[in-house]
Amino acid sequence: MLIAYCVIALCCGNQEAQTMLMRELQGEWRCIEATENGISNESGKIYCRIEDASIVIFEGGKKIVEKNIKLQGEEHKADLVDQSKPDRVNFGLLKVEGKVLWICVSSLFDANSSNQRPKGFVSRRGEGGVIMLKFEKKIK
Repeated sequence: MLIAYCVIALCCGNQEAQTMLMRELQGEWRCIEATENGISNESGKIYCRIEDASIVIFEGGKKIVEKNIKLQGEEHKADLVDQSKPDRVNFGLLKVEGKVLWICVSSLFDANSSNQRPKGFVSRRGEGGVIMLKFEKKIK
């Protein structure tokens, strides 16, 4: 069911479906895979908390990223906008399948050019500036 909401929300831009997707994103997610420029990083200490449209990413209990999620109305396109500096945008992709969340973003900031958006949910060596995070929903 959630996959259907993702397709409707991101592909068709349906506001109701986007609202339902954002509702499904709420809560804490444990990182199970982290890759930057094709190099795997230790993911076990990373988790994120999503409240409303805000995503906060922690590493070892320390807040390292605080952004707003902005769905773009096209399949999987979602950008992470810095809460204190809205001109700092990580263009990216987001998808949810069941209890797994993928976020793949450019680590480069340029609010005027979305051509830095990753092409898929993968970070390869030599691509430069692509971060891929895979999370699993924490069950309370």
